[in-house]
Amino acid sequence: MPTWIRERRPSSTPYCPPACRGWAPPHARPPDRLHSGRPPASPPHPGLPGTPRPASGLPARVPRVEDEFADRSFEDENYNESDAHGQQWDRRSYTSCSFIDADLAGLTTHGVVFTDCDFSGVDLTESTHIGSAFRNCEFRRSRLWHSTFRSTSFLGSAISDSRITPAVFDEVDLMLTSLGGLDLRGLDLTGARLRDANLVGTDLRKATLRGVDFGGARTSGLRLDDADLRGSVADATFWTSAALGGARIDTVQALAYVHAHGLTVTD
Repeated sequence: MPTWIRERRPSSTPYCPPACRGWAPPHARPPDRLHSGRPPASPPHPGLPGTPRPASGLPARVPRVEDEFADRSFEDENYNESDAHGQQWDRRSYTSCSFIDADLAGLTTHGVVFTDCDFSGVDLTESTHIGSAFRNCEFRRSRLWHSTFRSTSFLGSAISDSRITPAVFDEVDLMLTSLGGLDLRGLDLTGARLRDANLVGTDLRKATLRGVDFGGARTSGLRLDDADLRGSVADATFWTSAALGGARIDTVQALAYVHAHGLTVTD
């Protein structure tokens, strides 16, 4: 007999191959092994279809499909602490709904409209929003960083004590939005509408603000050091109330700055 073949000796214990070791019939298994230690999944909230998850607990990768709740409206719904991680929402409408402490990380929305909704404590990390709108919504202690907002409106919304940067804001409408006291250093808001916005105490140092409309915005204590303001439009009070050390401005803005401070340019 070759030396690499070992003779199997009789044993009182039946032989069990590695694949079946540790196996036990269902009635003999501990209760916690029947569900891999996880409680049964709760049914999804209305308007929040469940996301399939593999045994690892990580979101499953599924191909893009048509949203089964597309073109539907939801009003006065409670989605607090719900899980919509990685879902895709198309053309939905939410009015006066509460998303407090919800997990919306990785969410993708197309043409979704949120009106008078509460997003306090929500996680929107790495989410993407295209052609969507957050109108008169509240974001408090929320996480929006590493997210993308394209052609999206925040009209009349209030954002406070929230983490936003880094993020992508492309052609966004921030008119009448409250951004007071936020840390937005280095953010690119090129072409954004900030008309009548609350920017009191906001930190926009080293931000790219080319072509931004600041008309009527409250800018007391606004920090714009080393920001790029070329092509932006602002009222006279803007040039006297904001900190502008090292900011880049064009010739027209330089003249506006001079006149706002009561200076006269002569040869």
